[in-house]
Amino acid sequence: MARKSEDRLEQINIHLLKSEITDFKNAIAYGKSPKHISASADVLPNAVLYFEDPPKKPSSWRSFLAPGFSTALPQFDAKHASALLFFQAGNSNTKRSFAVTLGYGRALLSESALEPDFGLRTALNLCNPDTLRAVNYRTIEERTRITRTQLSDAGSVDAFRINMDTDLLRGLEAESNNKDVCERLGARWSNLIVAARVEIGDLPTLATKLLGYRKKKLPTQYAWIDNVRRVTDPSCIQSLDAELEHRVKTKQFDGIRLAIPEITGSTVGIDAKLFEPTTEAEDFTSDFNEYLNKRKKQVEWSVQSAKMNQRVYLIDTGSGAEREHTPVYRCIVAEFDHDGNRYLLIDGEWFLLNPNFVNLINKAMTQIPHPAHSLPAWTGEKEGDWNKHACVAWKDAALLDKSNPLHGGGGSKIEPADIVTKAGLFGHVKRRDKSSSGLSHLFAQGVVSARLIKQDADFRKKVAKCIPSSHKGLCQKLNGTSFDARKWTVSYIILGADTAKPAETLPFFSKVNLRGAIQQLKDMEYNVGIIGV
Repeated sequence: MARKSEDRLEQINIHLLKSEITDFKNAIAYGKSPKHISASADVLPNAVLYFEDPPKKPSSWRSFLAPGFSTALPQFDAKHASALLFFQAGNSNTKRSFAVTLGYGRALLSESALEPDFGLRTALNLCNPDTLRAVNYRTIEERTRITRTQLSDAGSVDAFRINMDTDLLRGLEAESNNKDVCERLGARWSNLIVAARVEIGDLPTLATKLLGYRKKKLPTQYAWIDNVRRVTDPSCIQSLDAELEHRVKTKQFDGIRLAIPEITGSTVGIDAKLFEPTTEAEDFTSDFNEYLNKRKKQVEWSVQSAKMNQRVYLIDTGSGAEREHTPVYRCIVAEFDHDGNRYLLIDGEWFLLNPNFVNLINKAMTQIPHPAHSLPAWTGEKEGDWNKHACVAWKDAALLDKSNPLHGGGGSKIEPADIVTKAGLFGHVKRRDKSSSGLSHLFAQGVVSARLIKQDADFRKKVAKCIPSSHKGLCQKLNGTSFDARKWTVSYIILGADTAKPAETLPFFSKVNLRGAIQQLKDMEYNVGIIGV
């Protein structure tokens, strides 16, 4: 139907149903029993509207106001309408079913019935790449971070400074590059939101055009989004959970471990405890077999118990008070092959890894030098204690741990390294049994310190003051008028990592972050290395 330019701009929230969904009733969320009516055949053939009568609900904030007002205060009852419009579109050979949500209608729609990539993939192909206003993404590490970034003016994806290796794009807002389809658009995973001048009878035509954009190959600047995909199919998740449970029960622990959950706020004086929030409870362990042996109940472990019954608690060591707790399932980091694909369980969610991306990262790990040094074994002690032992065993080394000079204003402190050697090696130390966000912090710390040492003479002088007199030669080099990074080495020393293959055996996204850090250090002309202890 032709529309005039001055006609109303409608916002359409549209989803594509999976091809096997042939009966609209099978796309209704479990436990929901909405009413339904058929659309007029001459306007929207074979379409059905499902809806729930909007109940009256008192506004949650009325009780807050009530003590300050008389009985004349209105009830402020709210109505929340929910509707779901199903229809078909496409050519005669490839008819597909679509759902448009209205009001709170999304709650009526089953997640398992949706094509998970329809919204985002269609939006990336349809948007004007220079008009992005906002993006939503999550950083994939052992604890994921969800971020929304908005620009003050439209720009390209480069303006958002997304890390294309670790940031999983989950939504965007932009202008359309085809005004005949829509004027603006947004996407959230499976959901596509388009602002278009359409009437209800135009929906099949609109959906057919959108289906065409979804089928297109992604533009080159967005090809990286296929490196990692979130698994949303319930049957696939169930299969992966079953595989995880089988591996645990048959003691195939390779690629399965626990990671301490991310702590909100200060991490000073915090212990992680298993099963109960007491200072006498079992200490956290990253070793999955050890965790199983610590379980007091002699019942067979299951994924369900890890999701529902067992928890990891974060305890304030001073007061003994519980800070946070989370299901053990969210602390499981698992990486294995299943049905010919590589999957990753992080923060309670499964992700599918592109095999080409996996091969690229693994190849990069084999190319990082891992020189042998006379270092003491790590027996689980704190990093600071191990650093002291290392500087005794490693005659060439001196301690820099906690020697953090003020630099950059605002009272900020920069840690140059934990250990420095007479040969010009800056060693950055971290325990592997922490989350990969801890390892990513380690890798970033090495890059920041190296950049400042190379570029900032004032910072070099501050670092020189932290170095003991036994290493005067290093002080002279740092206090010189120039700095040659080619004569220095930045090494990451990871406690609890494999001594023979310290990089290859790290969790996958630790490898991804390490590759990025190593490349930046090489670009600055430093020598690099990784050491497992």
